[in-house]
Amino acid sequence: MDRMSDLGAIFHVKKAGVQYDAHAYTTIDECPYPNLKIKFKGQQTYVKMEQGKGNGDVPCYAKDKAGVIYQVRAGAIPTGTVLFEGGKFTVPMGITVLKINYEDDDSQYVGVTPGSTHTLEIDTTEGNEDIEYDVEVYCNDHRAIWFYTAWRDEPYLGEPDASVYISWSPEINKHVTDSNDYK
Repeated sequence: MDRMSDLGAIFHVKKAGVQYDAHAYTTIDECPYPNLKIKFKGQQTYVKMEQGKGNGDVPCYAKDKAGVIYQVRAGAIPTGTVLFEGGKFTVPMGITVLKINYEDDDSQYVGVTPGSTHTLEIDTTEGNEDIEYDVEVYCNDHRAIWFYTAWRDEPYLGEPDASVYISWSPEINKHVTDSNDYK
């Protein structure tokens, strides 16, 4: 997932006490027409728009020379999955919930801050006679457990993989979390 043109700046609009956010981009490749062109710290930026009132996410409107009305759209929420083996993980912008899977058996959801970076460790330790191994994803930066499962391979073939799938999407963002690690 390459979001190099995402400026990292967020365009804020408040209406009736509610704040709406849209991302500002530095190129029109990621933010093609229709867009709202604004200068941010001397740099030309672009904010996504949708044609027609009620079609965008943010209550901010613009009219082009032909009289067509456009509404600002919040930044697109990305979708993706990675096989993660530990180390640094940066939460994609727009993502507030991550789904953690181990071998497609068990899914758990963790609440996170968009754009935050976490140092994750995947620990596989021997359990007792009923559970061959415990598998845990742990955030060393915030001392938070992101995922835990008891793993037993039938028939027993050895140690578990020290990797998990981390997924994100607009649908996952709506999921109730099992744990939280806000930065």
